[in-house]
Amino acid sequence: VPMENTDVAGGHGTHVSGIIAGTGQASNGTYHGAAPVATLYGVASGTSLTVENALDGLRWVLENHDAVSPAIRVVNNSWGSGYRKADESDPLTGALTKLQNALIADGVTVVFAAGNSGGTGANPTTSVQCVNTTPGNVCVASTYDRDAGDRNGPVSSFSSRGKADNTTTPANEADPATWPDISAPGQFIVSTCR
Repeated sequence: VPMENTDVAGGHGTHVSGIIAGTGQASNGTYHGAAPVATLYGVASGTSLTVENALDGLRWVLENHDAVSPAIRVVNNSWGSGYRKADESDPLTGALTKLQNALIADGVTVVFAAGNSGGTGANPTTSVQCVNTTPGNVCVASTYDRDAGDRNGPVSSFSSRGKADNTTTPANEADPATWPDISAPGQFIVSTCR
């Protein structure tokens, strides 16, 4: 459907959409998404990005996931934010945590990128959206597949990560609640461009 380009993050949404469901038509099938027959619904915040606009997008999915055909079963997100505990009563992040939990309760899997804050594992850097440990919320870190599809490639240097320091002092104990749930290649990925 012809519409105004609302992909204001340098083409990030378009690129991720291609990773998910690109048909490979422009490359004669050489480069295609992981699920090329999937149906995507683009929910954008317009020409200016605010947390309120992004929350409105998630609220739209919550209100309409069963009203569209096919129904929305997964919502994929890549927001930039620093580490913070997920808590519905938090004045800064509570609304997002409530929406995540409501979507999950309605049967929609919520996926968030871990973030691009890097880190050593001494302190958590995963985004607040990822630290929600409600089953059905999936936090994804980026790995580098060494441009060869290597499934054992290292975590990308820019990828946020949880607290993994496991020294003997209690203050430095690892915190699994801050760890990403899964990782996938997220560096030097060929995809759609706007």
